[in-house]
Amino acid sequence: MWPILLSAASAWYLTGLSWTVGLVVYPSFNLVDSASWKRFHEHHSTKIAIAVGPAWLFEALGSAWWLLTPRSSTLPYALANGILALGTVLLTVFTAVPLHNLLSRGSNAGLIQRLNRWHLARSLVWSSAALASSLGLAVACSTI
Repeated sequence: MWPILLSAASAWYLTGLSWTVGLVVYPSFNLVDSASWKRFHEHHSTKIAIAVGPAWLFEALGSAWWLLTPRSSTLPYALANGILALGTVLLTVFTAVPLHNLLSRGSNAGLIQRLNRWHLARSLVWSSAALASSLGLAVACSTI
């Protein structure tokens, strides 16, 4: 039960953070003037890493623990959660990180728009991971 709870809690935290970033933070990037951009972006990148890093670690630990000790009734949810959690990492590494690296050189409306589009995909995948872990938790609780 504990690995599922850890997976669900971290997935829901990351889902909420992701939607907040996508609806509030990234759209505000267009409001930052070019003179302040580099300092702003550096601050954002540093602080968001602090907000995301520990939760990603807990999500990885919970997902791995759950996959290594699944009940047969929760195995489909463990697999879905694990694949979706990995999907968020891959989307981050192959889309958000390269776009942020380009944006660290200077503001660019086209890059910000691409970041927003890819971030929507990440938010949807994180939401799906949270749903999978919650369904797994519900199944686990109903079989106690």
